[in-house]
Amino acid sequence: MRKAALGLALVAVLDLVFARALCADVIPSRPANPSRTEKGRVASELVKRGVSPADSAAQVKEMSSRDLAYFGEDGRRIRLAAGLTWEEWVVGGGMLIGLAGLVAYLIIHSTNKP
Repeated sequence: MRKAALGLALVAVLDLVFARALCADVIPSRPANPSRTEKGRVASELVKRGVSPADSAAQVKEMSSRDLAYFGEDGRRIRLAAGLTWEEWVVGGGMLIGLAGLVAYLIIHSTNKP
C-alpha cells in the first residue's frame, strides 16, 4: 500500500512539473482578435432579424472572438430568444391539452370510486 501511495505521489509531482510543456500545442496559430468582416457579418445578420443597428453593434462588441468566428461562419446559427417558433407553440399547446386531459381523467375517475 505504501508503494502505491509513493508511486501516486511521484506521478502527481511529475504531472505538476511537466504539465506546462504538455499544453504547448494549445497556443492558437493566429491572433484571437476577430476580423472586421466577422463583426460586420454578425451585426448585419442581427439587423436582418429585426435588431436595431445600435443594439446589434453593442451585442457584437460584447461577443468573444470565438463566438464571432462561430456565428460569422453561418448566419443561420443566430437565433433570437425573443419568442417562440410556431413548432414550439404547437408542441407546447399539444402538451398543455394532453396534461389537462390527464388531470381531468384522474379527477373524474378518482371521484367515481364507490
